[in-house]
Amino acid sequence: VVTDKNTYTDIHVCSDQGILFASTKDDPNPGYVAIYKAATRSEDTVTEPELMHTIEVGYGPDMLAPNSDCSIVAVANEGEGDYDDAVGLINPEGSVTLIKGPFD
Repeated sequence: VVTDKNTYTDIHVCSDQGILFASTKDDPNPGYVAIYKAATRSEDTVTEPELMHTIEVGYGPDMLAPNSDCSIVAVANEGEGDYDDAVGLINPEGSVTLIKGPFD
């Protein structure tokens, strides 16, 4: 569920755990990973994903890679450069962020 001007750069669903991870970036600022309780469906109803946590990560998060049981998620932060007319080149370092559960 996108609720602001940012768009998701990667989404990963851990269906066995009912968790959805989504990364957003807002260059040249640090990005975020949103952790949702995934949507569920029954015969005639669908629930929307429920935001559980928002975690600030490094600059330019671009890829999410959870381990096999989704208890840890690695986030690749590109650190992509950006040019601003007022201040010139902004070029933060890339990094990796590890987010460890439990996520409920």
